[in-house]
Amino acid sequence: MPSGGHNRLPNKTKEAQGTADASRRNDDEPVYDGDLLQAPANWDNERKALWNNIIPQIVRAGVAQNPDQTALEDFINLMHRKEDMMRRMDFEPDRIMGARGEMANPFWSQWDRILTQSRQYYSEFGLTPASRARVKSSGRSKQETPFSDLL
Repeated sequence: MPSGGHNRLPNKTKEAQGTADASRRNDDEPVYDGDLLQAPANWDNERKALWNNIIPQIVRAGVAQNPDQTALEDFINLMHRKEDMMRRMDFEPDRIMGARGEMANPFWSQWDRILTQSRQYYSEFGLTPASRARVKSSGRSKQETPFSDLL
């Protein structure tokens, strides 16, 4: 078993990045079946629909497994809240009257927090072009060009 640093990567990530070799593999790494991930039974149909649209893609990409259930539930709850806020967005003014006079509408600071959290989850689960670019596709060879020898 490799000693490695404190931020060890799963074998699947190393394989996707093209950095998996015998000295870097963790043969004791647990393997889970991501197909067992399911939306919680007590969720409403909107949350279940979000789950069924997003989570299977993440599982097929090899990014999520069963231990990620709670993080994925949090992500879907956040996406549900974001969709709910998007429906209300057109009806929310920039400024409202508070107890001490006119003030910024707290809705918009909540919206900013949700966007920030969403971006963090997108990056964590490989849902942005930048986060996908960090993972190299395995099995693909580079095409030879007249400039290949220069690289």
